[in-house]
Parts: sequence; structure tokens; C-alpha cells
Amino acid sequence: MRAGVRKTLKWSGIGVSALIVLLVGLLSWLLFTTSGARWIAGQVTTRFAQQVSYASIDGTIAGSLSVRDFRFAGPPDTARIHIAQLSVEPTLMMLFSKKLRIENARVRGLVLTLPEKPASEPEDPDKPLWVEPPLDVVVDDFALLHGRIEKGGETLFSVEQVDVA
Repeated sequence: MRAGVRKTLKWSGIGVSALIVLLVGLLSWLLFTTSGARWIAGQVTTRFAQQVSYASIDGTIAGSLSVRDFRFAGPPDTARIHIAQLSVEPTLMMLFSKKLRIENARVRGLVLTLPEKPASEPEDPDKPLWVEPPLDVVVDDFALLHGRIEKGGETLFSVEQVDVA
């Protein structure tokens, strides 16, 4: 091989290796650090879910993740959700599938506030209301502590503890 070709191959290999190291470092930062989890959450809420807000996020995406003061507030004719603390333990395999798999989920202080006047009456009152999620969600172990459903400032339903496995 000529010296020029050998030199080009050498620098190309160094460049590709450096790029791979950079990508592995970025992926590790996103999955295994709290700042990476916060950055991802900020990007997702800014770009896709402006109705979602939260006070703080602790933990990592690859391990245990805790969200404090989670809120979902859509238009006035939709339900509002407030969760004082949400803790989840997702699995890394979820990144490679169309299924969000969570090993453990703990919800403390759930308040679901129903709208005073829904947008419209359902066409079939016997058919339950349902929203189809964009991907399948599987939770292996779920616990709810201190939950309630409200409408017009009045508590319709209250629960102290629910565990589902």
C-alpha cells in the first residue's frame, strides 16, 4: 500500500474510533446519570408534552427514577393529575422494544381532578372512556399510597393504599 492511502486509513480509523467512544459516552451519560435523566425529561416535556410539569427528578433511566410534584394539566375540559411522588424502576430492555416495561412503580399522593363539564357526552354511555397509549405499558409491581378523585372541590373517591403485583 502506498503511504498516502495508509495514512488516510489510519486517520479514518482514529476518527471512527473517537466517534464511537463519544457516542458510548453520551449514551452512558443519558442512561446512567441523574443529569442525563433530567436532560431527557426536559427535552420530552418541552417538545412533546407541554401539559406535563414536575418539580424535580432524581435517579437514572437505567435504575430507579423518582419524580416529585408531577402534574398533568390539559385544557379545562380534561382531567388534571397531580402526583406528589412517583418512583419507577424501568428495565433497559424497553429501549429495544415497543413495550414500556416497569419493574416497580410507586405513586404517593395521587389527586385526579375531573373536569366540571366534560367536552362532550360520550356517544355510547355504556362504553367506557379509554385513551390508547402510543406503546404498550407493563408494570410488574404497582403501589398507590393516598389517592383520591375529585370533582368540583368534592372528593368522590379516596383510597389509602393499593398494591398490585
